[in-house]
Amino acid sequence: MIMGILLVIVGLGWLIGTILKEEVFTKPAAPNTDYRQAFIDLNTGKISAKECDKRVTNGYYSRK
Repeated sequence: MIMGILLVIVGLGWLIGTILKEEVFTKPAAPNTDYRQAFIDLNTGKISAKECDKRVTNGYYSRK
């Protein structure tokens, strides 16, 4: 009984932590971002998803 309650509490803590990690730390993309090129680079395997996210938020794909 106590083990089941503890498991539910740990599960809820993990779920809330995952939701907060994804929602709170989401940064907006720079203005005039070329999402087409970012999509191409990501899907051809040139960069990882983490690197693509960093490039989009830092303005690497912004049209000049």
